[in-house]
This record gives sequence, structure tokens and C-alpha cells, in this order.
Amino acid sequence: MTPRTGTAKTENELWLDAYNGEVFGEALFGRLAEQAADPTVREKLGILTRLEASTKQLLEPVLDGLGIDRAGADETVANAHSLAAASGSVPWHDLLASFEPNTKQFVAIYEALGELTDREHRPIVELLLAHERALCEYARRELAGDSAAAADAILSLPHVR
Repeated sequence: MTPRTGTAKTENELWLDAYNGEVFGEALFGRLAEQAADPTVREKLGILTRLEASTKQLLEPVLDGLGIDRAGADETVANAHSLAAASGSVPWHDLLASFEPNTKQFVAIYEALGELTDREHRPIVELLLAHERALCEYARRELAGDSAAAADAILSLPHVR
């Protein structure tokens, strides 16, 4: 989900953007994994799906505690599935090359969120930022041919199950 531009967002809008980003990522990587013919790529996409799902689960109590409605999640999943259908034939390395530029928008969301949120939620924001750094590191390591270390970049995060 692409965040709005041009207007400052409220803290609740930023939390919802963060959540929808994880919903989108889980649905996208999950669908790409289902479509993947190569079992190795399917396994790698499974790791990415776990990262997104775990981070989404990390955000759910925050949204619940702040009374934020997650009503748009079904549309977000549908959009992710549409993108997966359209990009299912994209080579693995091309997908990886898109990670770093695509994570920048979420880093901006999380940095803005960190400036607005209370002390109680700052550790969650730090995990969101770590999530984006891990995605970039995963892609760098995969592109360098080091799949074992790539997986460690994600699986070493404390919230990834």
C-alpha cells in the first residue's frame, strides 16, 4: 500500500499504514510462494512471508490498544494478490533488487511514527525499522549469493517466529 503524500499524517494513520504494509507484504510474498515453480525460491519467499506475518502480529495489539480499525485489510490483500499475479514471472533477482528502494517509503513512515508516538510504543517502531533493515540486508546477501546468511538477517529478529 502506498502512503498518501502531501499532508502530514496522524499517528493513528501511520500505525495503520505500517499495519497495511505488513498485510500487503504477507499476502504478496505468500501468493508469490504459491506461484513459485522453484522449491528453493518458494522456501525463500516463505521466510519473507514469515517476516511480514510476524511483524503484522506485532502491530495488532498496538492497533487494538489505540482503537484503530483494520477494515481495509481485505482490499490490501486483494491488491497484493493482483500484484503477485502480474509479477509472478519476475525473476527472483529482479524482485530482490526492488527491496531497497521499496523499503524507503516504510522507513519514512516508521521514522515519522517514532517522532509522534509515546515512549510505550517506541520499541515497536524500532522493530519496524529493524524489519526494513533486515529486508534490505536479506536482499543484499541473496544477491551476493549467500542465502544462508540472508535468512539469518530475518530469522534473527526477535519477533520473527
